[in-house]
Amino acid sequence: MARNTPLRILIAYDSYADGLRAWELSERLASRFRRDFGVDRDLWKFDLLRDPNLQVRQASLAAVSEAELVLIAAGGLEDLPSGVQDWIESWPPRQCNAWAALVASVGPEARSFAEPSPLSAYLRQRAEDTGMEFFSNAENRPMTFESFSRPDQFVPEQYRPEPAGNFGRQEPGW
Repeated sequence: MARNTPLRILIAYDSYADGLRAWELSERLASRFRRDFGVDRDLWKFDLLRDPNLQVRQASLAAVSEAELVLIAAGGLEDLPSGVQDWIESWPPRQCNAWAALVASVGPEARSFAEPSPLSAYLRQRAEDTGMEFFSNAENRPMTFESFSRPDQFVPEQYRPEPAGNFGRQEPGW
C-alpha cells in the first residue's frame, strides 16, 4: 500500500553542531522519500523544550506524538538536562500499532568510548518504555536502511529492501 502522508521527523538538539549532525541524517532520509510522499521536519532546541510556557510545551508534545522518527542530538558524554528529561518522560503514549523510532545522535567524543554514552543508555530505556524502536550512532555499527524501517508501515514496496543501502556516509558517526 502506498503511503500518502509525509514522513514526520522531530529533531531535538542541544548545540548547533548537534542540530547540524541530526539535520544531515534527516536530510539523507528525506532524500530517499521526498519525491514520493514527502518529509516534514520539526526542529526543537533544548532551550525551547525547557520553556515553562504551557503553549510551547503542548506544541512540543503534539509534535513528538505525531513524529515517526524522533532524533535527539547532544554531545552524549553527560546526562540530558533535567528539563529535557522531563519533556521526554511526559511524551504521550503511542497509538496502537503506530511505528516510531527514537534515534540518539551523540557527538564524536561520546562515540570514542567503549561504554554506551549516558544519552544512549537513557534513550534506549525510554524507547523500550514507550514501545519505540531505538537506534544510536554510539554503537559503532553501520546503520542500514533495512534496519531502520518496518516495511509494512513505513516504506512503499518499490523502496524495500535495497542491497547495501545506507544513509550515505560510510564513516561511523553520521
